[in-house]
Amino acid sequence: MMTASHPEGSGSAARPRLRFGDFELRLDSGELLRAGEPVKLQPQPAKVLEVLASRSGEVVSREEIRRAVWNDAFGDFDASLNFAIKEIRRALGDSAASPAFVETVPRRGYRFLIPVKRAPEVLPPPLPTPRWRPWSRLVALGCMLLLLTGSRLGPAAAKAHSAKPLTAVKAAHEAYLRGIYFAGHEKPEQAAAAFQEAILLDPGFAAAYAELAQIRLDARLPADAEATKAAARRALELDLDLTGAHLALAQVLMFHDRDWAGAGREIHSALVREPHNAKAHDVNAYYLASLGRRGEAIAEAARARELDPAAMLFASDYAWFLYLDHRYEEAIRQSQAALQLHPLVPGQAASEAWKDCETTILQSASQLGDRETALVAAKALLAESPGHRQEAAQLASIEDYWRGREQRIQKALQNGFVDPYFRAETALVLGDRDRALALLTEQCSPPESVVPFTAVEPMFDSLHADPRWPKVLDCLKLPASAPARRSQG
Repeated sequence: MMTASHPEGSGSAARPRLRFGDFELRLDSGELLRAGEPVKLQPQPAKVLEVLASRSGEVVSREEIRRAVWNDAFGDFDASLNFAIKEIRRALGDSAASPAFVETVPRRGYRFLIPVKRAPEVLPPPLPTPRWRPWSRLVALGCMLLLLTGSRLGPAAAKAHSAKPLTAVKAAHEAYLRGIYFAGHEKPEQAAAAFQEAILLDPGFAAAYAELAQIRLDARLPADAEATKAAARRALELDLDLTGAHLALAQVLMFHDRDWAGAGREIHSALVREPHNAKAHDVNAYYLASLGRRGEAIAEAARARELDPAAMLFASDYAWFLYLDHRYEEAIRQSQAALQLHPLVPGQAASEAWKDCETTILQSASQLGDRETALVAAKALLAESPGHRQEAAQLASIEDYWRGREQRIQKALQNGFVDPYFRAETALVLGDRDRALALLTEQCSPPESVVPFTAVEPMFDSLHADPRWPKVLDCLKLPASAPARRSQG
């Protein structure tokens, strides 16, 4: 294979390139630029983008992409193509739900949506006395593996990754792809084990650290928060552009450490890198709501839902943030709308979102004094609780629901931890104000994601005038500038 260097600007004509919108894809180097500024896109996704953009307006089948990019030698094609499409959309600021650049054509392939101009393919004059270098199959295999793993790695991470023996790099990448597969099929324990295997095989595999941290958080796997935080930090040491690692670190800092400034910085870093990332906007909504910035939280939740309208999680979160803002009727309407997605969205994540919607309806209706609507939601929640279907059918009043919940809490406490936030809600509804405040102040650092909402939970509004309430805010380590502290402290 001949190797020759052509520095930018040498020769008599421009490099071959594809231009679309304010983007430019250089075909000789695979570089992507936006308004002249480089956009991070590693070789494999860049090649897929070239295939699609070269046939703008046409449906390009997955098989055609496989032949053009991976040929016949590649085994796990589906996972890598899906990942490449995701990286292309990230680089272009595109959305799968409302595509401006790359459209998924179900059961057929993909279509590039906007016109593309090809710059004249006039090559620079050849350099004198080119050198020829023989390439062994081993070197070719190494290059292929770097292409496969490069889409998640920055320069420092790529250097560490490629320094491993080739067989170890290949095995690490295979373990990583298994983790992605398991995560996508809602098998978090298997996913975490696969990511850990990838890290053991290749300690410089940045994406594996990021995915491990995120799967632990998303699935609430039993894990030391410090270990989860360390995995996210290690990912960012290797590749600062990993949005998922920024979001994972932000969640640990917010939910466990109560490091609000640090969490805010990480969320900002994620949004700067991927302004169209629905999850980043959703995490930001949690952050803003916990501080008492309710209006901003609702706007961010709405943005997440707009970017991914088919995700029941974002729809249920949007309803919850309306509830936190005391917009109870809207919260009920939005929850009921989100529940219509449930039969269409299978899986555990949708089931959790279903429970969140019913909880929002229960608590919003209770605040409105709508006992009938609250009771319907309470029955639905109880019926989905293992072993309580008959109890749900016999439930006669909303008061019976809360008394039954207290009994279930006491039974659960015999077997382990029960979130004090959850216990405090129940105690307060049953009239035990002192116990509710004690739970919120004596156990103020549990690693549960719901606890940061304590300061803005409408069910606790009646506690704000109590002289013990500032201690609750201190437990949350809310900054002095937080609206939740200024208005209630």
